[in-house]
Amino acid sequence: ELATGLYKLAAAQCGQGKPGAAEPFATRATQLFVELANADPDSAQSQRDVALGYAKWGEVLAAGGHATGALIVWLNSLDRAERLAKVDAGNVQAKEDEAAAWERLAGFYASLGHAERALASARTAVELWTAVGAGIDTKTKAGRQRLALALLRCGDINAEVRQLNSAREWYGKALKEVGGDSKDP
Repeated sequence: ELATGLYKLAAAQCGQGKPGAAEPFATRATQLFVELANADPDSAQSQRDVALGYAKWGEVLAAGGHATGALIVWLNSLDRAERLAKVDAGNVQAKEDEAAAWERLAGFYASLGHAERALASARTAVELWTAVGAGIDTKTKAGRQRLALALLRCGDINAEVRQLNSAREWYGKALKEVGGDSKDP
């Protein structure tokens, strides 16, 4: 809980435009998650916490203008997310974490003007989000909403790398998926 609180403090500092003040909070929170994971290396939840911790720490570093540091921790986050998705292939959350890690990299590369890396990362993220969407029970309202979220993510990724026609198509698919939900209890 301390680590989570430290991330919240870091997010608040970034929200106030003070990423430098956020870095010590994010760094310490990540260290705590790593220590917990090292104490219980067989815990998938601890490993997931570290992966998510690196993702948050990367956001703080990127906000502070530390692109190289952000990239390093985001690649570490991706590595952990990929390992978790392989270990438990049926775990939708692990697949979503992996897709989000690729999406984060696509946005990062796009922001630096590295179009080819951004597109390659975006393609991987879209493939993963599409796979997540394909495994969802779309007979329920919650299932349709989850699929629509995966489709929206695909649209966001395409918009991020300036593939606007593709983004529009993904957004249309998402809207179609939840279009009848206003009448659904």
